[in-house]
Amino acid sequence: MLLEAFHLLVSLHHYTTVHLLTVNYAGATDRYLTVMRDMGFRYFTVWNLIMQCVYFSACTGEHALRAVTGNDLPLLRRWQKLRESLFQALVFPTGLVVFSLFWTIYSYDRSLVYPAIVDEYVAPHVNHFMHTDVAVVVVLEMLLRPHHYHRRGMHLGLLFLYCFSYLTCYLYTYWTRGIWIYPLYYHLSWTQQILMNVVTTFIVPGVCYLLGEAIASALWGETLSCHARVVSNGNNVVN
Repeated sequence: MLLEAFHLLVSLHHYTTVHLLTVNYAGATDRYLTVMRDMGFRYFTVWNLIMQCVYFSACTGEHALRAVTGNDLPLLRRWQKLRESLFQALVFPTGLVVFSLFWTIYSYDRSLVYPAIVDEYVAPHVNHFMHTDVAVVVVLEMLLRPHHYHRRGMHLGLLFLYCFSYLTCYLYTYWTRGIWIYPLYYHLSWTQQILMNVVTTFIVPGVCYLLGEAIASALWGETLSCHARVVSNGNNVVN
């Protein structure tokens, strides 16, 4: 019952956060505020928030469907495999990426990522909803439900593809609009920008994935071997 309540509460929390981001920017002339208004869906934070909304909502739906049909529905078994891969490859690592990158840069100089003027339009607690809570909930998900990591290569490939897709969107925005979504890039040379892109697209996400794998191994045992996965699937183990 705890897991079901957790998934429902996180879903409501995230949908509330998305609603709170629909800010009225009337009268705003600051460059960063106009970028937030016009490019809201091009922030990695928003991509992550929407993905978590979908994931935790689907988990809530899974609980409801299981309560009605039991655990024998083939669709449920397929979803459980997809859900676990989605959590391992994307949900957990990107939640940590948002938290670690945002607060590291914010602590150094908030004007590089989230200027103080934003506080006049977006309440400070909403900032924590977007950039702190997204990491807290994935860690809690790791603690509340067993996760046995496998297919590291495939999951890292999916994670890197996702992050590279965002990088493509980010660079496309600059090429077509002439603006950087994150002010930090106005202070970097082209060489530094390339280095930053490599760090944020591959290195930090990769480290966050391996951290999730290590935490899962410490909490729930070693990574499942191929044979163990076959046996587990054959016995319809449900987490």
